[in-house]
Amino acid sequence: MARLVVVTNSSLADGFRLAGADAVVATSGADAAATLRALAGSVNAGVVLVTDDLWEGIPPRLRATLEHLAQPIVLGVPAGSGFDAGGRVQIVEMLERALGYRIQSSGREVP
Repeated sequence: MARLVVVTNSSLADGFRLAGADAVVATSGADAAATLRALAGSVNAGVVLVTDDLWEGIPPRLRATLEHLAQPIVLGVPAGSGFDAGGRVQIVEMLERALGYRIQSSGREVP
């Protein structure tokens, strides 16, 4: 069964776990890159989200490779204190691009 995995820092991991995602803690971009290489070969990971603080530390060439994988779908996402309505719109747009259809949030379509 494909699962949602979030690669994040320790301060956000518990929140993702409470939301039902498998959270993997990484302490740096290099640590996240090693985790993502392992997840890229996993048949159990369906969607892998990487918080932007770690995504920016991953080498551009690896990011490009990960963004073009058929499975798992790997996306960098905004998270933490800077996350607002604009961040929600960005996530909806990324998921639409990755999945091919628009996601609704709280019964309403995000503009």
